[in-house]
Amino acid sequence: MKKIIYALTMLMLLSFVNMGSAKSLSEYDGTAWNGFTESTKLTYIMGFIAGSGYVVTETYFPPPKDFDRSKGFLLVGKVYKPDKKGEKSQNISFTKEEMILWGHHRSTTQNDALLPYNIAEITVGQIVSGLNILYKDFRNARIKISDAIYVVKKQIEGLSDEDTEKILLYLRGGKSNSDLLFIKDSEGKYVRWLSFP
Repeated sequence: MKKIIYALTMLMLLSFVNMGSAKSLSEYDGTAWNGFTESTKLTYIMGFIAGSGYVVTETYFPPPKDFDRSKGFLLVGKVYKPDKKGEKSQNISFTKEEMILWGHHRSTTQNDALLPYNIAEITVGQIVSGLNILYKDFRNARIKISDAIYVVKKQIEGLSDEDTEKILLYLRGGKSNSDLLFIKDSEGKYVRWLSFP
C-alpha cells in the first residue's frame, strides 16, 4: 500500500514539474490543456479548486451571528458631512458600536466580492469535462484555463448559451472589451451586465 501511495505521489509531482517547466501555471491556455494527459487535467483542477477555496475561506470574515447587515449600510452617509459651501467640514466621531458595524459592512462587501471565485458543489470531473468541450472549439484555444474554469462553473450554474458566448467573446479578446458584457434590449438600452467570474 505504501508503494502505491508513493507511486501516485511521485506521478502527481512529476505532472506538476512537467507543467511548470514551460511557463507559469497561470499562463496556461487551451493549447496547453489539450496537450495534458487526463491525470494532469485532474491534478490541475484539484489544485485550482483547493487554491481558490483556500483564498476565499482564509479571506472570508464572518460577521457575528446577531449582525444586521442593513445597519452597516446606514453608516455610509455619516462619513463626510460638510456644513456649507466653502466652510470646513464637521469632524464626526463614531461610537465603538458604529465602528464595529462599519467594519462588518466592509467585510461583508469583501465577502460578496469573493463568492464568485469559490468553486463549491461542482466536481473535478464536471470541470474537466466542461473544459474538454470548451477547448474543442479552436476559437477558445487562447483563453486562459483559470478563466475557462469560471466559464464552465457558470454554465453548470445555469448560464444561458447566449450569455456564455458573450463571455467567451470577451475572453477571446483578452478581456480588452468589457462592453461585450453589457446586455442591451431591442431598443439599444442597457438592461443588465454579465459579471465575470
